Amino acid sequence: MDKKTVLLALAKAAEQAKRVSLSLLMNVRVTECQLDEMWSFVGKKEKNLDPVEKLQRSLGDAWIWIAFDAINKIVLAYIIGKRTLPYAVSLLEEVKRITIRMPDLFSSDQLDQY
Repeated sequence: MDKKTVLLALAKAAEQAKRVSLSLLMNVRVTECQLDEMWSFVGKKEKNLDPVEKLQRSLGDAWIWIAFDAINKIVLAYIIGKRTLPYAVSLLEEVKRITIRMPDLFSSDQLDQY
């Protein structure tokens, strides 16, 4: 089987999984939400980017922002991007969108963006 065929099938499956997840994660009751982020990189680490690559902003450091329902053990939302305030806000907006009301308790590593 050709590599492109496999990648196309995976992309279609990912889109379907996203649609299913969006339809199931509505009006979720959450009392405790844990917020965390995990570092990775795309292509190469930020410190190894040349000036042109830095301007493109598609390579380098990437952060996976995660909102996790601590009681039911469900990943409520995730955002992939830089470690900046707009991404933290996007994560919390996604939590707000899928929950009946904002959780009573948020716990995090006290990152300034939260």
